[in-house]
Amino acid sequence: MLSYSRSTVVTENGVKKSLSYIDIGERVLVINKENKLIYEPIEDFIHLKRNANDTELNNVIFASRLHSDDHIKYVYKNEIILDKIRNIDLTTEEGYYAPLRPSGTIIIDNVLVSNFASVNNHYLAHNVIKIY
Repeated sequence: MLSYSRSTVVTENGVKKSLSYIDIGERVLVINKENKLIYEPIEDFIHLKRNANDTELNNVIFASRLHSDDHIKYVYKNEIILDKIRNIDLTTEEGYYAPLRPSGTIIIDNVLVSNFASVNNHYLAHNVIKIY
């Protein structure tokens, strides 16, 4: 998962904050293994490039593999919703970030995403990176 500088997360105090303003140690909304909303600290950034544009990323974004009618989880009014994608729009943004959390997940722009953009199996990637 790579997200852009204007993408937002929800901090523990309930504030929506752009990734470009998130600090290591700050607690953000995630979904844990039990499918519950919790807050976890940002441990580090796997990738952080403030001035890159998304054309540099090529195929590293899982979202590029999504299609209409695929299912995603998102958060609405503090509830986890499983729903179909109805529409996909292409956008161009500047800067990209991949914040690392203990669970390996995060809620970005209200959508559940994984830390790991280049590995198809989130749980495999999470267990491999945990040792570092």
